[in-house]
Amino acid sequence: MIEIVIALSAGELALAILVGYFTATRINRSLRQAADAANAMSAGARDVRVEPSGPREVAEIATSLNALAENLSHSE
Repeated sequence: MIEIVIALSAGELALAILVGYFTATRINRSLRQAADAANAMSAGARDVRVEPSGPREVAEIATSLNALAENLSHSE
């Protein structure tokens, strides 16, 4: 009986690690794209846009960067 509990616990732990890894990778990819766009804008690029993706908060950052780029392109 204890062997079954240990095996199930190990399986749950492995699943939690995989879910955490893929979630972190998805968030990191979206944040990296937003950071790259911000760096390009700071270097003078005004046509940079970011696809809003990832969790809601990260998508909001992308949307805000797109609005900023749009406003900057109209102000020049």
